[in-house]
Amino acid sequence: MHDGGPSVSNSHADGVVSLRDITKSFPGVVANDKVSLDIYNGQVHCLLGENGAGKSTLISILAGMQQPDSGSIEIDGRDVHIGSPKAAMNHGIGVVYQHSTLVPTLSIIENLMLGESGVLLNVKRATARLEEISALLGTSIDPHARTSQLGLGQQQQVEIAKAMWTGSRLLILDEPTSMLTPQAIDSLAESVGRLKAEGLAVVFITHKLREAYTMGDCVTVLRAGRNVGHISAEAMSRLSEDEVQDTILAAMFG
Repeated sequence: MHDGGPSVSNSHADGVVSLRDITKSFPGVVANDKVSLDIYNGQVHCLLGENGAGKSTLISILAGMQQPDSGSIEIDGRDVHIGSPKAAMNHGIGVVYQHSTLVPTLSIIENLMLGESGVLLNVKRATARLEEISALLGTSIDPHARTSQLGLGQQQQVEIAKAMWTGSRLLILDEPTSMLTPQAIDSLAESVGRLKAEGLAVVFITHKLREAYTMGDCVTVLRAGRNVGHISAEAMSRLSEDEVQDTILAAMFG
């Protein structure tokens, strides 16, 4: 969370994931045009942009759902190929999408244990893992509750647990507050703060300027597929909320 205090230093040793000149085209549109950015451990990196700015494409490339036409991804300074969602998970990249991926008829623990093949694994081990993640998020998750009985905020906590199931080092939250009540947003902010304190990297996608200021340690703005502005952690700790918003608006709308 942005608190105006000292920030994590941006040395390459801290960098968890670096995108270098990522380009991706679809018929008639360049979705990402040589986008570069660095995502650091222990920081919340806000990604802003209007619809069609290229945020979703960039995230789907990090999540292994799409392959870039050119450019590279580095983790801890080494080139990696993220050829599938499973490969992303193996690198500790977890994504919480805007729309729920939970099966409403299953219990929470059954949802979390659904593997690639749909086979349910060891319940005892899974319940212990859920307790670990719940403690990390600062929340209480009943493993046997039906997913359909949960409020949106609780569902999101389960989605985060699911994204972190394989020991996430990078958590991507796609417009996570769009459906939440103010109280659930506060809970989410608290959980994100805890994950950050544990040294995880978080990418927080939003189009809300105030959210970028309150949640982000640094901000990157995409427009028409390009990285058109970046406010570093150092700058975020110096600037007022109005200055941050003015900088973001200038980048978003030229």
